[in-house]
Amino acid sequence: MAKELIVAEVSKVWRGRRDPHAPLHPLELLSGRFEHVIMNNRHRGYRLHSWKLASAVTGVEELTETIVAVFEFEDSAEPAAT
Repeated sequence: MAKELIVAEVSKVWRGRRDPHAPLHPLELLSGRFEHVIMNNRHRGYRLHSWKLASAVTGVEELTETIVAVFEFEDSAEPAAT
């Protein structure tokens, strides 16, 4: 029987220059957003199967980072490897 798969996409657009010493909330970072998606899907019974990171310059002083992740359903979902 085939496993049920779902796909998630998480993106962050960085515009302009920012103060490198200014603190950021975890959900302002791509990694924080990705962790949030992983935890939400884990609670729904899905575990992280694979993921891919891509980044592209999308404008003047603008960078877009995107993670595309595949999750598979498991009756007893285990934490994804870190």
